[in-house]
Amino acid sequence: MNTGFDTFYQNNVPANVMGRVGSIYGFIEAFFIIIGTIIFGLLAEFLSIRFVVVAGSLIMCFVTILLFIVNTRPSKAAYYSEEHTFQISNTK
Repeated sequence: MNTGFDTFYQNNVPANVMGRVGSIYGFIEAFFIIIGTIIFGLLAEFLSIRFVVVAGSLIMCFVTILLFIVNTRPSKAAYYSEEHTFQISNTK
């Protein structure tokens, strides 16, 4: 995990389920790492490794831009405000 995700996670996941949510996230992340490694390994075996690395980089860049656009919409602004964090901490 990274600092930005950790901060978002701590501010938006209730403390009583934080361990469960973290475990599920870790499982899903590990699953996708294994599947991605298998797919990229098979593609590298049949295509050139250079093509697979460049294609993977372009796909990751596209996904990053897409996630940035989705997360910076005005409808998501409440997730990144101090008031949202304050409201969650007061409901515990």
